Amino acid sequence: MLRALVLASCLSPVISAAQAMGSTPLLLQVGGDYLSDDLRKALETNWGYHAGLATLLAENGLMGVPSLDLDVRYAPDGDGSLMSFEACYAERSLISGQYWFGLGIGSNFVRLKLDQTPERAESADRRWEIGGKAMIGYLMTDRVFFEATYHYVGDSLGLDASSVSASLGYWF
Repeated sequence: MLRALVLASCLSPVISAAQAMGSTPLLLQVGGDYLSDDLRKALETNWGYHAGLATLLAENGLMGVPSLDLDVRYAPDGDGSLMSFEACYAERSLISGQYWFGLGIGSNFVRLKLDQTPERAESADRRWEIGGKAMIGYLMTDRVFFEATYHYVGDSLGLDASSVSASLGYWF
C-alpha cells in the first residue's frame, strides 16, 4: 500500500493537472515487440511493433495504481503476420525510487497468418482468449517513462503467441 502511495505521489503532478482539466490521466507508449521463439521461427522475423494506451482509474488498487490498458502488437514482416489486441485491468506498484512493477489481466484477440512455405501449408487463426501481462517500468521525467512488458496471450496455430515489448511512453 505504501508503494502505491509513493507511485501516486510521483505521478501527482500528472494526476493533478488531469483532474484540474476534468479528465483522467492517460499514457501513450510506442516501441518494439520481440516475438516468442515459436513466432520468430514461423514468421522468420524477430521483431514487431507495439503501441499502448492506458488511463488511470480513480479507484484504490489491490497492490498499486489501477489502470485500464489497451495494447496492440503487430508483426507484418516475414512469412506471415501477427496482430494482437489486448484489453487489461492493470496495476503498477512502485518498487524503488522511480521504478515500478505491474501486473494485468484481461482478454486478447490474436490473428495469426502463416504464409505457405516448402515446409508448411498456409494457415490462419483468429481467436479471443484470456491473457495477461507483467511490466517493469522506469519514470525518466515527470511525464516520460520506459516500460518493458511481457504479454501472455497463449497459443495460436500451436505456436506460443506471447512476446516482450520495450516501449517509451508519455503521461498526458
